[in-house]
Amino acid sequence: MRVAPAAICNRTRDTVAPMNTLTQDIVLLLGAGFSADADLPVMGKFGQQKQPRLAQDRRPWIAKFANAARTYESFRKHCIDRGALSIDRADNIEDVFSLAEVLAEAGHAPLPLGGANQECRDVVADIKLWIWKVYHQLPFYNKSERKPKDHTYDGFFALINELQLSQRIAVITTNYDIVFEWKAWQHDLCCSYPVSSTHDFRVSSGEGRFIAPIIGCPRPVIPVYKLHGSINYFTLADGGDDVQVAGDITERGGRVLNTGTTPDRPAIMYIEALEAVSRRYSDQLMPAIVPPTYAKLGHGRWLESIWNGALNALKHARLVVAIGYSMPDSDGFMKALIKAAIATRHSNEPPQLRIINDDPDVHTRFCKAFGKDLVIKTDPKRLDEALPELLPRLFESVRG
Repeated sequence: MRVAPAAICNRTRDTVAPMNTLTQDIVLLLGAGFSADADLPVMGKFGQQKQPRLAQDRRPWIAKFANAARTYESFRKHCIDRGALSIDRADNIEDVFSLAEVLAEAGHAPLPLGGANQECRDVVADIKLWIWKVYHQLPFYNKSERKPKDHTYDGFFALINELQLSQRIAVITTNYDIVFEWKAWQHDLCCSYPVSSTHDFRVSSGEGRFIAPIIGCPRPVIPVYKLHGSINYFTLADGGDDVQVAGDITERGGRVLNTGTTPDRPAIMYIEALEAVSRRYSDQLMPAIVPPTYAKLGHGRWLESIWNGALNALKHARLVVAIGYSMPDSDGFMKALIKAAIATRHSNEPPQLRIINDDPDVHTRFCKAFGKDLVIKTDPKRLDEALPELLPRLFESVRG
């Protein structure tokens, strides 16, 4: 029996508790490069993803993914053909997504895509669905894929445990994936989302959760501020102020829809997850995937609370470590967020900003945005290269 959308919102909810920003003086600013070792694409190479053979699957709800992939590719080609998207940026999902969102917000007429006219808001919805499909699974747990550098994350979270940093860290991320949260859970670290959500919203039949409750966790909680939404966030299709979070973990013998589950995986990783949400709750609930444009401001109070929390975290940070975040030109709101945090800090001393990124142009972009406000140091390394010496030294520099 499905639960009506209004009933979901009226059920017992976890309320947002204020995070102790006075003790959380280290901010990790994570971009797609952080999740690269999990075989997930960085934003600039999203268009290079091979489209799976979804059309051969006869389950009707799987056809939605195949259609979403076709819409994304047709819109991308349309923008290239019209000169709105340069070839060197054609694979960048942020550029493609932003173009679609602007057209939808402007009420543009339907576009001729794939031999038919398609409403711009439907194009946006399909792009969100395709983003969800690409990022909801972690390919390295699929036996047909190559093994990733799992030891990179093991070393990263072992370092956080070794230096007892869990109560000092806040995470701000533009990533849609759940790599940080899940790998933290595997290393006995508690992550929580500072948003109000129905506490028993779940995808699977399992009772466990890899996301800690906002209040009542017996251990220090790492707040994770997901500025652009997440693959396990759901809102009503027409927007709204509420978000639902699927933080459940699977168990042996459990099920997601009609598929048996293996233990200790986020239920959202299963391709059946969206259909399970639709049948259990409402087909009006959709993944809360937010574009990197100013249109994000209209996505409801749940997103406002996330950005407010991120602002407060930056205001109190002594050290900001940007890992795999490239400061793309399309995300002007991120620049404004960091500048606003600097302008409203209680201390006149700006935070240290260290960038860990092997993108040769990232230092220039950060300096262009904040050169007069921050002292910026960049290390042209990947996460695995920064683990042995650089990250321990950075974290040690702000101990005590």
